[in-house]
Amino acid sequence: MTSDKPRTQTGFSVKVEELVEYVQQLREGKVVIPKYQRGPVWSDKKKKRLAESIYNGFPVGSLLLYQKSDTKHGAVDRAVDDGDRVVIDGLQRSLAIKELYYEPFKYASLADVLDEAYLQELAARVGLRSGEDVVKLFDPLIRNANNETLDSMEWCFTNVIVKVLGQLQGSISQKTEKNMATIAAVLDRIRARLREVFTEYKIPLIILEGDESVLPEVFYRLNTSGEELTRYQVFAAQWTRLGIEASTPSLKEKEKSLIERIVKKVLAVYEEWEAKGARLDYVLDESALAKELNLFELLLGFGFCLGEDFQELIKEDWRQHIGFLVLCSLLSARTRNPRTVMGAEIPKTILETVLKQSVSGPVDEHVWNQHKQGIAPDLLDWLLTIKEAFDEVNKQLELVFKVKTSKLDKPHALYQLAALVAWLAGKKLGWI
Repeated sequence: MTSDKPRTQTGFSVKVEELVEYVQQLREGKVVIPKYQRGPVWSDKKKKRLAESIYNGFPVGSLLLYQKSDTKHGAVDRAVDDGDRVVIDGLQRSLAIKELYYEPFKYASLADVLDEAYLQELAARVGLRSGEDVVKLFDPLIRNANNETLDSMEWCFTNVIVKVLGQLQGSISQKTEKNMATIAAVLDRIRARLREVFTEYKIPLIILEGDESVLPEVFYRLNTSGEELTRYQVFAAQWTRLGIEASTPSLKEKEKSLIERIVKKVLAVYEEWEAKGARLDYVLDESALAKELNLFELLLGFGFCLGEDFQELIKEDWRQHIGFLVLCSLLSARTRNPRTVMGAEIPKTILETVLKQSVSGPVDEHVWNQHKQGIAPDLLDWLLTIKEAFDEVNKQLELVFKVKTSKLDKPHALYQLAALVAWLAGKKLGWI
């Protein structure tokens, strides 16, 4: 069976670049992040494993980038210039690589950079028992070193050489000149090794070119088979193009107040991403965001508002998920359709609930935006009802929270909380 839908004009090429070349693009802001990405989320443990892999010459996988080559704008925002690259897959690795370049020992040890034989030889020179002792001595002193400070002899002298001399065994007065030369040689060896790593390590890039409107779909397909993203983060790739007219005149004061809070939370999230070294593919403009959010931003910001209001109830790492999860649970309760809670039919369910009639076929960006003016009042009313339900649940659990051994910290507790709040909100809305 053939489809009437035309094939997209999208192709790809594969190239291999030196790590230092890719880092340079990151430093110059030539690699940018689209809205449907989830921002920097890797733990220090994952960054450490990446650093160890790079220093040992192990592959860390390919990166998938979109190369912008014309002035047409679609899934990619106007903040992206021709020639820039948009990260489709590999954002966490890209940001960790950039951080590794600036602070090569933040997540790694001297033992990852210098080989064991050299460390053992160095230990003998300065009167230490083993290479492990050398690592223990140097690691705290070079932890905050970056590629610029390591090239500054003044920094090296005051932060490494003098402190190492002060901790070596034996008569410092007799060994100072010799040890100073040895430590300076170590620093030279470190600098040379870092240059070697960043120039000789190669990273494969898959470069997409052509129709940029398919990028959210590519992101979705890449991540539906993995476990790293939650389902709601995956569907965000599709929801970023479903607009919500936040400045609709018919909004009530409570709804306007909620929108203002959500806008501030969303901006705070984006600004945090920028502060962590990510260049975004969109301009941070509070006034523009206040006029029109997208469905993803609305639920993301709402989750952070709930987290701020109910800190005992909602763990910090639940905040980016809770808005999606509760609304999906609420609409699932209304439709009695378990597929709705999985997110796949949320836009259609929202539209049918607002219009009070069935909608034939899938709800894509075009269908959604035909009706977006009337969506905001109802959607915000549901969110305020959810907030009221959270307030009631929170009051009932206040006594439990006073017992220090009682915590909502089990993996399933988030889903139990969402189901309870959705049921209560559904009762308030007359859906159950």
